[in-house]
Amino acid sequence: MISKVLVALLLIATSYTALAQEKVQKVARPDIPGSFLVDIGVNRGVSSAENFEQGFWGSRTLNLYYQYPLRFGRSKFSFNPGVGVSMERFKLKNNYSLNPIPNTDGMYSLYNTDTVFSGVKKSMIAANYFEIPLEFRFDSKPEDIATSFNFAIGARAGLLFDGLTKVKYKEDGETKILKNKQNHGLNPIRYGVYTRIGVGGFNLFFMYNLSPLFEKDKGPDKTTMSTFTTGISINGF
Repeated sequence: MISKVLVALLLIATSYTALAQEKVQKVARPDIPGSFLVDIGVNRGVSSAENFEQGFWGSRTLNLYYQYPLRFGRSKFSFNPGVGVSMERFKLKNNYSLNPIPNTDGMYSLYNTDTVFSGVKKSMIAANYFEIPLEFRFDSKPEDIATSFNFAIGARAGLLFDGLTKVKYKEDGETKILKNKQNHGLNPIRYGVYTRIGVGGFNLFFMYNLSPLFEKDKGPDKTTMSTFTTGISINGF
C-alpha cells in the first residue's frame, strides 16, 4: 500500500512541475489556513547491529503533516507548529527479521528467515508514529509562498502507535505474507531534528533521530542505533 502511495505522489509532483514550467501567468496562492506537507524519503541506520543490512529503496519513509504558520510581524520568518503521522520501513536485504519472542534478557535478536520459510522474497520492519513537528522557517517572499525560496530548521517528537515485522515468501507455488504486529523492543518515544530547503512547494529535507530506534538493551545486539532520513517534501500550502 505505501509503495502505491509513494508512486502516486511522485507522479503528481512530476505533473505539477511540468505545468508550472509552462504557465504563462502568475497564480495566486489559495487562501487556506496552514499547509499540508508530504515527505518522501529513504532511511538509514547509524551504527546498526550485525546482520541489520538495509536495502535502499525498501527502507523508506512517508510523513504526512499539517502545519500552521505563525509569522513574526511583517518579517520573513515564521514559527510553524504541526501534527501528523510518520510511517517508516526498514527492508533487510539479507532476509533477516526480528525474532517474535525476546531472549531471556529481553533483547529481540535477528534471525535468518530462510531457515524457517522457503522462497523468502522480502523481509521488513515497520514503525508508525504520531508526531508533532515544530520549525522556524525563512521565506524570501512571504507574500508569494508558491515562488519563494525557503529554509527551515526544526525538531519533532513522536509516539509509536504501531510496530510490526513482515516476511513475504513463496510456499507450494503460492505467495504468502506473514505479519507479526508487536513493538519488538522499538522505542515508544522518539525525538530528533531536521532541516528543509527549497523553492515553492518543493524541498529537500534531512532528518536525524537523536533517540535510538530500539529501547535500551532491547534491540538486536543491544544496539543503540539511531536513524536518519533524507528525501523530498511536497507542500500543498
